[in-house]
Amino acid sequence: MATSFGKKSHHLHLGDYEADMFTGITTYHGLVRIYNSMNWLSRWFWITVVVTSFSLFLLQAYQLLLMLDSKPTLTQINFNIPKNGIVFPSITICNFNPTMKSKVAKYNMSEEVQEYIQTAYAEVESLDDYFTNTTKLAYLHQKYTEYVSNYNLAHPANESWRLEKFFFDTGFTCNDMLLECTFAGRTINCCDYVTEVMTDIGKCFRFGGNIQQKSLLRQVISGSSYGLHILIDIQKNETNAIDLLNYLDSGIKFYVHPDGILPVLSSAGSAVSPGKKAYSAVSVRTIQLLEEDNWGVCQSDWDNPEEVLVHPNIYSNRNCEQNCIANKFNQLCGCVPLKYQFNANLTVCDPATLYNCTNNKHLVDSEDYWYKQCDCTVECDRVEYIVAVSYSAIPNDYSLARLNGHYNRSKEYIKDNYLALAVYMKEIAFESHQQQKSIDRVAVLSDIGGSMGLFLGMSLITLGEIFIFIFKLIWGLTHRRRKNEIESRDHVGDPNKKHHEEDNETTKDNQSSHKNNSDMNTADNPNNSPAFISHTSTPAPFAYNTHQTTFDGMETQSRSRNIFKRLFSKQY
Repeated sequence: MATSFGKKSHHLHLGDYEADMFTGITTYHGLVRIYNSMNWLSRWFWITVVVTSFSLFLLQAYQLLLMLDSKPTLTQINFNIPKNGIVFPSITICNFNPTMKSKVAKYNMSEEVQEYIQTAYAEVESLDDYFTNTTKLAYLHQKYTEYVSNYNLAHPANESWRLEKFFFDTGFTCNDMLLECTFAGRTINCCDYVTEVMTDIGKCFRFGGNIQQKSLLRQVISGSSYGLHILIDIQKNETNAIDLLNYLDSGIKFYVHPDGILPVLSSAGSAVSPGKKAYSAVSVRTIQLLEEDNWGVCQSDWDNPEEVLVHPNIYSNRNCEQNCIANKFNQLCGCVPLKYQFNANLTVCDPATLYNCTNNKHLVDSEDYWYKQCDCTVECDRVEYIVAVSYSAIPNDYSLARLNGHYNRSKEYIKDNYLALAVYMKEIAFESHQQQKSIDRVAVLSDIGGSMGLFLGMSLITLGEIFIFIFKLIWGLTHRRRKNEIESRDHVGDPNKKHHEEDNETTKDNQSSHKNNSDMNTADNPNNSPAFISHTSTPAPFAYNTHQTTFDGMETQSRSRNIFKRLFSKQY
């Protein structure tokens, strides 16, 4: 036993010491398996398992981080049934004919001037087709300039000529066009509930804010019987003769929209022709989107409030586009087309000024310049009204007789000019769409933690153990004091070894003296036979026990460090 003990090395290098301690306490099973492998085959097997698992973990973590970086979203859809009914939308109604012939006649203008003025509502692109040559444009503009000069001389300064005022004064009024209105089966005065507004196709009537003030805020029962019904006279005989695409239609155009949104009738809305009744079943959808700084693409306010021209100045994608175009015209032409005059501070371009500005190649490089570069994102909170329109023919024989007697109009006039509109809620419920994050940082961290446990058997505590191991290893290599401390621990067994050797020498001396005494006793006493001596001698067993005790005391630390290696070597 002494010889075997003497061959046992007690010196541990710093790296061996820290690795031995780390594998004895860490919960990272793979490293423990590698460190405690008893042969190269076992070690390479566990290295392959650990590297493969670690690669799979890195791939999974990369996919999770890539998904987080893409900022994925989902939409939660709910169906809501409000207890107090549905808020009734705003409705804007426009006659395709922007001016009344009888009212235009009061201005005593020639046909040339009237033709020139009517092009003010034309699309910018259509001016090139209308003014086929600059000679015609120059002639009409001269006539217009002469008329404006004479008009201003005949009127005081506060009533000077303004193009927008002309269209407002000569447009249809509520009493001219809206004959009957009922809401939820109750007859109401149409003009008490409408506001006259200027839109991109002329003077229009908006049912909206005033209805809310008259306690007609909500529809509590679905169906056409509980909605808004309007009887309209378009007065075809008041149409002005002008050959422009904008004025080919007869009838009305209506647009159902949220309050505060600028109605753009040229790109939205539904049309109704004379002799028809439109049944407009409205469904409501609310949409809540995430803002740009919160994984979304929407915007809740204006980027440059000082450049806002539209009124009301509520931000929306449609309002932003209209405001952008108006600002471009105002900056390059010094005025805006009539359809983009959103407040009285903007000067309206006459057709010649508008034509010359839009055809100036130094200012405009393409026909669609005005509609480009408008960086308008969708609003974050929006309400959409989905309108399903169906039509029926009016009037029937009974209503024709009633209308003929009530309004003193001929049957032919009624068929050619009357139309009806019914706007109602399809159901007393609305659909809400809410954009949400489909994943967040907490979920990604949880998934990465789960992947660590699945592929590596690790946790945050394991990461702490690895960090401490690396820290202690670097600390030991860079600080001599720590290194000396480890080396001094490695030599703790030396005094015991010296003491053990002294015990061995003492044992040998005792055995030698005991043997001499035995020889003497044998010589003196015939009963002291070798067999008897062998049976009664105790120093040798005592020396063996002493050696065993000393050996166990010295090897305790080494055994504790290699306990996993011994267990695994037996199992595998």
